[in-house]
Amino acid sequence: MTIPRIALLVAIPLLLSSFQSQAQWVQVSNGLVDSTLHISDEIIVSFNTDCVNARSIPSLTGSIIYKCEPAGTAGTIMAGPSPDVNGSSSITFWQVYYWDGVIGWSAGKSLVKSPNVDYVVLCGTNLFASTEPSGEFRSTNNGASWTPVNLGLPHEFEDTTSGSVWTGVAEIGSHLFVGTSQGVFRSTNNGDSWTQAGLANSDVYALAVSGTNLFAGNVINDPGYGGVALTTNGGDSWTFAGLGLSAVYSFAVSGVNLFAGTERDGVARSSDSGLNWTAINNGLPQEDLFVGPVAFSGRNLFANVIRWESPTPQTYRSTDNGTNWIKVDTVGFGSIAVVDSNHCFGAFGGKVFLSTDSGIRWTAINPMLPDVTAGSLVISGTNLFAGTRSGVWMIPISKVLPIQLASFKASTVSGEVILTWTTVSETNNYGFYVQRNGVDIAFISGHGTTLQEHSYSYTDNPSPGQHEYRLKQVDLNGTVAFSESITSESYTNGATAPTRFALNQNYPNPFNPSTRISFSITKEGPVTLHIYDILGREVTTLVNENRKAGQYTEQFNGNQTASGVYMYVLKSSEGQLVRRMILLK
Repeated sequence: MTIPRIALLVAIPLLLSSFQSQAQWVQVSNGLVDSTLHISDEIIVSFNTDCVNARSIPSLTGSIIYKCEPAGTAGTIMAGPSPDVNGSSSITFWQVYYWDGVIGWSAGKSLVKSPNVDYVVLCGTNLFASTEPSGEFRSTNNGASWTPVNLGLPHEFEDTTSGSVWTGVAEIGSHLFVGTSQGVFRSTNNGDSWTQAGLANSDVYALAVSGTNLFAGNVINDPGYGGVALTTNGGDSWTFAGLGLSAVYSFAVSGVNLFAGTERDGVARSSDSGLNWTAINNGLPQEDLFVGPVAFSGRNLFANVIRWESPTPQTYRSTDNGTNWIKVDTVGFGSIAVVDSNHCFGAFGGKVFLSTDSGIRWTAINPMLPDVTAGSLVISGTNLFAGTRSGVWMIPISKVLPIQLASFKASTVSGEVILTWTTVSETNNYGFYVQRNGVDIAFISGHGTTLQEHSYSYTDNPSPGQHEYRLKQVDLNGTVAFSESITSESYTNGATAPTRFALNQNYPNPFNPSTRISFSITKEGPVTLHIYDILGREVTTLVNENRKAGQYTEQFNGNQTASGVYMYVLKSSEGQLVRRMILLK
């Protein structure tokens, strides 16, 4: 297994793999679906030991020849049930549209429902799975078993068109809500029963919670119009807003901003609880935009965009609340689950990916899900759950979240080289060997498996001169990975200490997205190092503390900053120094 390298800089999160190949996804779908077959059910052929699974209408001649269908073949029930026309009462046939395009009649005893989970969400300590067309299920034991919680909800069976559940469960206080083809339904007893909560004549394809406000999307207030409705009292009454929008299929909330993904008008934003909406499509394709999921990870807003003339979905990212969009090098996403300010998981193209920089870069996690399509992700405790076309799957986060080195710094003070580094997560980490010029000189124990940030340090007393340092991280199984190297210059205490106040040119320059800035001071005292844009606006502060005389190296992370020219300014009691650097993305 190839082991990636630890990141030297926060902005370049190169990862340490740890036991990832031993982790496996586990299906946790026990009790998730009613085994009774209905029209529109997605099914899987369960066995191929006999030939009762017909790919044509049962014979009327008495000469019955059935074609066996291999186990694992999937399809959708179109009609039925129908008895065997040859008089057998033991076999019931269903008309099935198989996903290879063939329509035929299949024996019910060879068909098993595929639990198609559209949404899996966490409400309090309980997981809820929204399935089609079997409705809602609840798990109170982290997915080990599921119980149907559909009392009062509309369903769509073969003998009725009463409705379907379209959204995942939303939570406000002790109340739960779901959107359906007959409006919004509410539960006050953790899903044991549901009652109508307004918008009874509306298809509701999206729900969003902002404080005590509940927004419902794709409300049909007048024929042919979609829009948004708002309730501030748990569904007792609703007001309509955004009726100029086309059908609304998704929401995302950030502070006072509400974002809507629409059927043909792209992404819209409201800052006044849905009263007024503004199209925010700069950088998106300009015609016939179908926007499915919209979601936040940190400062990044993502939109899944489909052009009607080209049905392949694409993902776009915005760092300024949708004012501008940039295409991301992935296919369209279905869901994002945020671990912390750096880490998040995304379902892209039906597979699950990991980002360690709030969604800027994505890497397929190892192991991949089995051959199922993931569309919904949620984190419960220390586990990641995926809702798929084949039920719910689970994997411990610690098994797929690798060790990430957030920073690795070197400074020279009074002849000593002080190395400091920080991890934002660790998995099966035995520890770090500190290397000077390629030779191990010390060992620092790690913290095993943790999602917490940990800081480390080591002080070296090398001979005078320039030295190269790096970290050799070792897993509990002996797997080794290396950080990038950093260089520090040592001197004999009192002999060749820094003799001038200096600010060096950053390296690399131009850079993307990170660079190192080194400087030296000859007197102990307060030191600041600020980054400014070309207009003089402060971007960030790298140093603001008392420092001893010595040489220091800091790092600037520009992954949340636009391309351009920036100034970095060093101030101390010795004066002020300024240099330029170029961020080129």
